[in-house]
Amino acid sequence: MPKHNSIDYDAILRKALRQVIREILVNAANYGISGEHHFLITFATNHPWVELPDYLKEEYPDEMMIVIQHEYWDLEVTADGFSVTLCFDEVNERIKVPFSALIEFADPSSKFGLQFVNYDNFEEDVCDETQNVKDGYPRTNVLSLDDFRKSKKRGDDD
Repeated sequence: MPKHNSIDYDAILRKALRQVIREILVNAANYGISGEHHFLITFATNHPWVELPDYLKEEYPDEMMIVIQHEYWDLEVTADGFSVTLCFDEVNERIKVPFSALIEFADPSSKFGLQFVNYDNFEEDVCDETQNVKDGYPRTNVLSLDDFRKSKKRGDDD
């Protein structure tokens, strides 16, 4: 039996927080988005499993923010990520985003947000998948929700 020297709390927390985002998106896929709720989702476009039209990858080579609110279609959520059709310059495009590519997720109407800090490599740590795309350290590390709220609160006072 392998001996483990430490517990990777960061990976466990990342996995749990991505599951929160997954549940929010599953709810939206099943029931729609009501009231003023809307999602601002920033993701790494250079993640190897992101599926995005070439012209959008060229325009956004590192990261991109999408808004899911009124004009989105066919939101599908899997254990590993989500796909959705959005309109870009009057053209509907299907994009696919793995949860491991997420940088930020926010619902400004609820003052809710999660932010992930980037490193050099991506790690797939959703739903017990632990295989790294590249060797090295994890791609993401979670900032605390309390720190995010404090920074937003300070920003509201400016």
